[in-house]
Parts: sequence; C-alpha cells; structure tokens
Amino acid sequence: MASKYFVLFTFMKAAGAKGVTPEAAAKEINLHVGQVGGYIKFLREKFSAEIGVTKNGRSIEKYVLLNASVVEGLITPSRRSTATAKAKPVKKTVTKAARAKVIKQVVEKRVKVKNTKPVADNGDMSTFDPDLHIAEFGDNDLADIKAQLGL
Repeated sequence: MASKYFVLFTFMKAAGAKGVTPEAAAKEINLHVGQVGGYIKFLREKFSAEIGVTKNGRSIEKYVLLNASVVEGLITPSRRSTATAKAKPVKKTVTKAARAKVIKQVVEKRVKVKNTKPVADNGDMSTFDPDLHIAEFGDNDLADIKAQLGL
C-alpha cells in the first residue's frame, strides 16, 4: 500500500500545470480538506517539492507541482521511504570539562548583568532591560521598610 504522500504526489503530477484543488486532493487521499496543507508542507520540506499556490483572497484554489522530475527521484511509494525514516538517536556524552566550561560561561553572563547599572529612564523602550531594574533587598532593608510602614 502506497503512502498518502506518494498518492498525493502522483495525483499532482498527473494533474500537471492545471493543478489540483484542495477538495480533489483530500478526496484522492481520503482526508479532511484542512489536512491537505500539512501534506503539501511535508512534500515541500522532505522532498524539496516546489508547489505553486493559487489563492482567491485567503482561500486556496489550487496547488500546482512545479518540479515533479526532481521529487520523483526522492519519493518512494512505500510507507517507509528513506527520506522519512527516523535515525536512531545518538547518546550524547558530556565531559566534566565541557560541563564546567558551560557553567563558567553562564556565571560570567550573570555577573555581567548584575554589575551593569540601569540606563536613565527617558521613555525610550529600545534600551529597556527588565532584569536591570530589579532591586535586591537584604534583611536590614526589609526591617527598615517594615518600620517605616508601621508593620
């Protein structure tokens, strides 16, 4: 049994320059019309298919396959094509030195942010950094604030 991607590809290839409507494509591959766009996107990304779209406002009238000869060499009729097969995940090993290097970089960035002073507020939000306007209070400061408020 051929994959739905291959069925859609052969249907679009057979239609040629006149293209296919989303409704006809959905009927051909037995899907809802709203799902056809996902299959078109898959053909574009995985098989480098150039698919032209004719629109009327926001609605799509037809899809046209422009480079059928290129895609034909990449796509296979089986469900397990070489382009869609998932590779086995490679176990990532991180050495202690690499981990220490990353931690050092993170600490250096935090120190830089903490040591910078906020820019004077002139209403210009292009230089606004919310992290720079956070104040840190110690226990003594908190006690002073409570005393001033009468708590």
